Amino acid sequence: MSLSTGTRLGAYEILALIGAGGMGEVYRARDTKLGRDVAIKVLPPTLIRDPARVARFRREAQVLAALNHSHIAAIYGLEESDGAQFLVLELVEGETLAHRLAKGSRNKAYGPLPLEDALRVARQVVDALHAAHEKNIVHRDLKPANIAFTADGQVKVLDFGLAKAAELSAGPEDLTNAPTEAPPTETGMILGTAPYMSPEQAKGRATDKRTDVWAFGCVLYEMLAGKRAFSGENLSDTLANVLKSDPDWSALPSNLPAPIRTLIEQCLDKDLGGRIPDISTAQFLLSHHVRLASPSPTRAAASTSTRVPVWLLGAAIACVAIAAAGATWVWMRTRPAPPHTLTRFTISVPENNQFSSAGRHLVAISPDGARLVYVANQGLYLRALDQLDATLLGGTEGAEDPFFSPDGQWIGFWQSGQVKKISTSGGSPMPLCAAVNLYGATWGQDDTILFGQGSAGISRVSASGGTPEVLIRDPGGLAQSPQMLPSGRAVLFTLGRAVSNFDWSRAQVVVQSLDTGTREVLIDGGTDARYLPTGHLVYAAGANLFAVPFDVLALKVAGKPVALVDNLRTASLFTTGAAHFGVSLNGSLVYVPNARPEFAARRSLVWVDRRGQEEAIPAPARAYQFPRLSPDETRVAVDALDQERDIWIWNFARKVLTPFTFNPGIDVQPAWSLDSRRLVWASDSGSGVTNLFWQFADGTGAPERLTESPNNQFSTSFAPNGQFLFTETVADADVMILSLDKEFRKERPPQPLLHERFVEASAQVSPNGRWVAYEATDSGHFEVNVRPFPDVSNGHWRPSVASGGGSQPMWSSDGSELFYRAPTGALMGVRVGSGATWTSSVPVKVLDNRYDLGGDISARRYDVSRDGRRFLVLKDASGSDQTSAPASLIVVENWFEELKRRVPTK
Repeated sequence: MSLSTGTRLGAYEILALIGAGGMGEVYRARDTKLGRDVAIKVLPPTLIRDPARVARFRREAQVLAALNHSHIAAIYGLEESDGAQFLVLELVEGETLAHRLAKGSRNKAYGPLPLEDALRVARQVVDALHAAHEKNIVHRDLKPANIAFTADGQVKVLDFGLAKAAELSAGPEDLTNAPTEAPPTETGMILGTAPYMSPEQAKGRATDKRTDVWAFGCVLYEMLAGKRAFSGENLSDTLANVLKSDPDWSALPSNLPAPIRTLIEQCLDKDLGGRIPDISTAQFLLSHHVRLASPSPTRAAASTSTRVPVWLLGAAIACVAIAAAGATWVWMRTRPAPPHTLTRFTISVPENNQFSSAGRHLVAISPDGARLVYVANQGLYLRALDQLDATLLGGTEGAEDPFFSPDGQWIGFWQSGQVKKISTSGGSPMPLCAAVNLYGATWGQDDTILFGQGSAGISRVSASGGTPEVLIRDPGGLAQSPQMLPSGRAVLFTLGRAVSNFDWSRAQVVVQSLDTGTREVLIDGGTDARYLPTGHLVYAAGANLFAVPFDVLALKVAGKPVALVDNLRTASLFTTGAAHFGVSLNGSLVYVPNARPEFAARRSLVWVDRRGQEEAIPAPARAYQFPRLSPDETRVAVDALDQERDIWIWNFARKVLTPFTFNPGIDVQPAWSLDSRRLVWASDSGSGVTNLFWQFADGTGAPERLTESPNNQFSTSFAPNGQFLFTETVADADVMILSLDKEFRKERPPQPLLHERFVEASAQVSPNGRWVAYEATDSGHFEVNVRPFPDVSNGHWRPSVASGGGSQPMWSSDGSELFYRAPTGALMGVRVGSGATWTSSVPVKVLDNRYDLGGDISARRYDVSRDGRRFLVLKDASGSDQTSAPASLIVVENWFEELKRRVPTK
């Protein structure tokens, strides 16, 4: 609903956005009647018309209202105002357990909580769960992020939005049994958070209160071990570990009382029959002191005839151990921390948010290290490090490449072909100058902004706005991430060399004098260098962040580079050389850890016509990419890069989504043969290098390998005669033609059609075979290009110039119209003449940017019906129940201490 500050919902005045979840947005609000601050959770307008969603929202209210407990966040009411339905909730203003764990223990920069603290938290959590279970309510999403602390240190369990009200009598008006799990037709749609899911939850099976027992075991383990019980590089690996692996028991404290260790082990028994059946067992063990006494003969006899769990009898040992260690814990808690302590912690981006614009810079940190900004859900989110939540900055939809002003009061960014700025306190963005493209920017102490323009060089503009001044022209490649060095007469920047065809592993970090124009290469194979006041250059190479001493007077590297971070995320594919990190002037480092970008937000398949009227396709929401409509319009092939990473086919008549590929690797970018009988796709088959395969679409026959290349290959489209396939190579960024004749293919690998020093991709030939359209960066940014076919040297046109650029071209079935994605994210169309000479109209907007058409240099994320009246698109489904890999940021405070220690400058 995106309510702005000051909006009134009945008696409640909106103060700030706290966060968002699958069932709505949460705001801090002022109750003007009772004079108190509350949290209100608003159901999105797009879901109000869905009876099942509304029913579930009401069920959440009823569930929460039934849980009147000191350790459960309370509900004050369910209200409606101006068509909006919202819950009024208790506002818990303290930090979450997730945040506390990220900061580590009191005596360590990173590590587990002290045993006493962990057991105190655990006791309050089990009290809350026991109260819920007593009312037949299962939380089903217990995790550190849903455990918060009040100002006086008391625990509050949050968000029973996934709770399951079990075995309640359901009358005609009873909505407590509204579904929280996917209906049977949506297999694989599981709820919860992967590292804390029980095995039965991960399998999509029915759950009961033993699911909460499992999650509690995960939380208690994490508090004591300082790491998750189950984790992995991606969602699939995490779920596999939940199902098959055991936690690292050696990570638990060596002095952990045996009963507590056994409690955790039995909470995490994968066998439901062996798991502790009721949370009251843990409640008893954690809440009561058991006296150790020699049993009387009568008791001893009773013990031989009654089976009592060893862990229950051992509770006394735990109490004695806790008491004996009390003095040590007090000393650990009160000992002052040393100055300038190196501190690492993780900031979890809300689960409904996903990083966007992975081809450009995703994160920046203010010079004082107090705030950071990141790009998610196509907008800028600002977060103060002393706060728990990030706030979406209004008016930044589609913004990319953020950077801070020297005083930290402004954020610069690029949006819709302009460099803009916005105050960190909010307000409307202010345009500063036009910029066809942006390859990184810095805001100098002289209040000017230096920004990269790719092949157009490096420009500078006043922070108050105006006409940009070109400082460096014709750089001989793509100029990125410029920074003015302290002298004010030399610029540090990254050069993506044209001869490397945008293989950024071959980029150079260079410095160029503004007085003489002399350029020196400082680093080969590095990107995104920054000069730091410690006398270092930091730069990215692969997934590593390096530092090297730098003599800023001589403009020379003065030592050997040292790798300091080994899991840094960099730009996907080869759009830019962006590395997702930032460094503050006071020594804080923030970076995005390396993660598989394919685990993206869930999307729905939707038909939309030229008037904007939508027709939902009832396929379950998944992490879809690249939908392809079969030429006979009976099916849609689409890759879903989530748990399976396979190609799937949706059958319109049968309304069934079925898997097409099954291999353990990544399968992407399907393409239909002209007769709708075969599918071509790219697969790495688990090898890490993608090649092309094809198979009959009905699944008969074995997949046939089409290419044998050491470089990644992707398919784009079939030639109109059906005898050739257009492909792409990532290494050379070229458009190739592959013969589908088996014998001919053996003798000749894919042949280049477009082989230049720029990126060329997404080629498609017009239905009459006369023109080939593709996207390319020969103009300095992405444009849709058209050339004659097959003689591509006999003409060259750019029909997307009038819209500021374009990508992802596609022809209508009759060839009279060419569609493409504009930089704003809108779908554009140009009318094409039928003559032998190329003519085209001025581009017009066909669809606005509400649909997920991806970004530059991504394969086409839409398709067009044969009659040209409807478009098959992807629509964000973040409001639906989903499980996606969580995005996160890592912050290292006082990082300069480590930098100076590991990379001395003298």
